[in-house]
Amino acid sequence: MKQRIISLTFVLKSRGEKDRRIDSQFKNTLNGLLGDASHYGSEIILRKIIMSQIALELAQNPGRDYHASTKELYYYMRKKDVETHTELMHTIKSIIDKKIKQCESYSKTTIILAKNVSRQQAIFDKICK
Repeated sequence: MKQRIISLTFVLKSRGEKDRRIDSQFKNTLNGLLGDASHYGSEIILRKIIMSQIALELAQNPGRDYHASTKELYYYMRKKDVETHTELMHTIKSIIDKKIKQCESYSKTTIILAKNVSRQQAIFDKICK
């Protein structure tokens, strides 16, 4: 209930005050995620983001708020611990594997482009001499 009262005062604030509050929260959240990543690893950050997204999707149903959705999600996950943990970890692994493949592909493309630029520079140097 207190959270709802606090959010009401947020609605009544001026645009500048809202922007400063959002900017502060935005930066604090990003710094918190970076801190967690350095202490616990990328998997934990992905888990937090995925869990927040699922809770947010649940909260979009009429009559549900975010807090209640989060509680229901954790209740469900405790009830089906092995299944939900396996699915979540599989999704996280898939995301990380895709990113690794993307980085490897980017590295190969960068090397090829660098070789082409070197060749073109060598040809240009010969022509201009």
